[in-house]
Amino acid sequence: MVKIYDGIRNNNIEEIIKNLETVPEINECEYIFIDSLNVPKNMPFLKNKIIITQNNLQNYLMFEYNCMDKCNNQIKDITELNFKQIADLMILSDSKNIPKNLEEIMDKDTILSKNLGNNILYIEDIRKNIYIIITKNEKIVIEGRGLETNIKFYENNT
Repeated sequence: MVKIYDGIRNNNIEEIIKNLETVPEINECEYIFIDSLNVPKNMPFLKNKIIITQNNLQNYLMFEYNCMDKCNNQIKDITELNFKQIADLMILSDSKNIPKNLEEIMDKDTILSKNLGNNILYIEDIRKNIYIIITKNEKIVIEGRGLETNIKFYENNT
């Protein structure tokens, strides 16, 4: 079993997940990379998902979110991967310390979410050609590239 520690990065991940839940078809993501073992407890979005993370030695670890013991903050049945499992979604809560070799578990269908700091979240869905920037006060959605670029602004009501 691996002990989970509560902390500020955990709160960042919770905020990122809350914002990700508004992205179309995000629930289809099954394999989710999170850049910390501080996996938030009681997140309905993560139910029935497979979590991938890295330890201090940059080894990939994988476990089922449902196997977390929410009472004592421990992960049961964590597995060190000897293969590169492609992540459907990447949640990067620490923009200054991005884990190494993440390109190995990404492909053109991987959705990337990154906390840029100062309450700014970046979400990239290359497959749908959508880029989203979320701040405390607004959400900016950029669709398309080049001549096909469209930008939509939304006020945050939170």
